[in-house]
Amino acid sequence: MKERKVEGLCLIFDYGGYPFIRSLSRSLSKNGLNVMYLFVQNISNRITNLEKNAQDPESFQIHNLKMSRWYSAYKYSFFIRFLLELHFCSRAFLFMLRSRPKVVIVCNMPSVVQFSVWLGALLSGARFISWVQDLYGYAVYTLLERKLFGLGFLGGKALIGLDNFVLRHSDHVVGISAAFKEYFLNVTKVRPERISIIHNWAPLEKIPSLSKKNGWSQRFGLDDSFVFLYSGTLGLKHNPSSLIELAKGLSHLPDVLLVVVSEGRGKEFLRTEAAKNELKNLRLFDLQSESLYPEILASADVLITLLERDAGKFSVPSKVSSYLCAERAQLMIGPKMNLASQILLENECGLVVDSGDAAHVLKSALLLYEDRELRSSMAVAGRRYAEQEFEIENVLKKFERVVSEF
Repeated sequence: MKERKVEGLCLIFDYGGYPFIRSLSRSLSKNGLNVMYLFVQNISNRITNLEKNAQDPESFQIHNLKMSRWYSAYKYSFFIRFLLELHFCSRAFLFMLRSRPKVVIVCNMPSVVQFSVWLGALLSGARFISWVQDLYGYAVYTLLERKLFGLGFLGGKALIGLDNFVLRHSDHVVGISAAFKEYFLNVTKVRPERISIIHNWAPLEKIPSLSKKNGWSQRFGLDDSFVFLYSGTLGLKHNPSSLIELAKGLSHLPDVLLVVVSEGRGKEFLRTEAAKNELKNLRLFDLQSESLYPEILASADVLITLLERDAGKFSVPSKVSSYLCAERAQLMIGPKMNLASQILLENECGLVVDSGDAAHVLKSALLLYEDRELRSSMAVAGRRYAEQEFEIENVLKKFERVVSEF
């Protein structure tokens, strides 16, 4: 693609520090944009090694804003977490005023933080692009509407209203599935010409297809076992009890392990339940450094994704894209209406089972365990889909069209 020079700073604020968004930022800078990639420290143990490297052009910068050190301790206390996010808002707002970008792209951001960034961008004269990975207010409402003596209902509604306000007043809105477009049009009332749909992807060059026998699998004695593997956080929209039930159902198979590489309250739930039920086939690991991620995925025979039914419509797990790159069969425990589920089914890359049907989950897992040819065909189909759909040049064209409007 022909390199072009764009005046002014394009600030990409990736609250969650996701590799594919960082990869996009680097690629945009190589194509002539002056890009600053901004992320938040202290919200996840997986955000590591985020520094500029020798191959990055001068037009690429990486910066971080520090969340309170108390955040990880109170991550699952909604009220205290909300107060910490409110405190962080001033930091994000002032950063917008100091950096004075021409264009701001925000993603993976709590409602109040997103509002403060929008306000800072507005006062700085920057154009504001909402890249919506999840509807934060909607998720909070779904999880808390019957909790906190009615305050969860009111709080969720307030956050939905704040999200909708920012979306309506954004210069452009990018969603990741058709369900988002319907929401933007019918609920938020965003004009059609200000909406783009760009499906998520994963950085192919960072997740090659590797052998099951690799440094990480050998280090932990996994290379001679059949491994079902879940990698990623276990948060509020997941149901870790599905993994406990699966481990119980597989416990009669001496060569099978269920491996979970994770952090969060869900992981501690697994640890407690595994000890209570003496589940020796369940192995738990902390989140590992990003450089080990390809080896971790390659250690699996089947890769697992969890998503609750309530979170299904407006949450597309990014891990599914990474799993496709790894060339492994997948087992999605979640709603079939989800975009990730549809990709797996339509391209025959994996099986999808409702999270509330433990018997069907086990039946599907056993099918994948017993049928080597099925696993192989799914793995190959997944990698083929990734190579066709995740080509970074195609993604770049879509985002450059959005940014070039300004």
